[in-house]
This record gives sequence, structure tokens and C-alpha cells, in this order.
Amino acid sequence: MKKNLFSILPILIAFVLVAKISGWFINYSEQTNNLINSLMFTIIGVYYVINGLLLNQLKIKITLLISGLFLIGMNFITQNYIVSIIGIVCIIVPMLIAKYSKEFKIKEN
Repeated sequence: MKKNLFSILPILIAFVLVAKISGWFINYSEQTNNLINSLMFTIIGVYYVINGLLLNQLKIKITLLISGLFLIGMNFITQNYIVSIIGIVCIIVPMLIAKYSKEFKIKEN
């Protein structure tokens, strides 16, 4: 199952990336842009939740799970500045953890 999810996620990410870039040239309606944005945050949230479940360190695991669940759930919350700022923090913090954590370091042979 884990292998299937990690093979589907890059396809979905590529689809969202193409949709976001094509949105610069094609004037999508506001509903379509909102759908693309919701899909983007949901995919990022799912990715964080899956990686959070696979980690061993409890602090990093909890941080990734909370960030991922918030990014998924923020699609169902009324959007305002506070929710947007928390969403940005939930995207950036796991990336910073991945950059500086020993568990994420790739060990060279």
C-alpha cells in the first residue's frame, strides 16, 4: 500500500503543477482555482501524514501529522488571514525539520 501511495502522489503532484502553471495562461474560473488549491494542499497534507507515520522520532512524527492534518482540514475551514498563515507555517516547518533532522539525512556509502 505504501508503495502504491508513493507512486500515485508524484502523478497527482505533476497534475496540480501543470494545472497551476496553465492557470497563468488560461483564465480559470474562481471555483476551478479554488479546487486546484484545495487539491494542492490536500496532496501536501497526505504526503506529510504518510511520512509522519513512517518516522521513528516522536516529536517529528507528531509535527508532521499535525501539519498534514491541518493542511487537509483547512479546505473545510472558512479561509481568513490566520488560517492562511497557519497553513504556510504547516508547509514550511516540516521542510525545515527535514533539512536539519538527522533522520532525514541521506547516508552516502
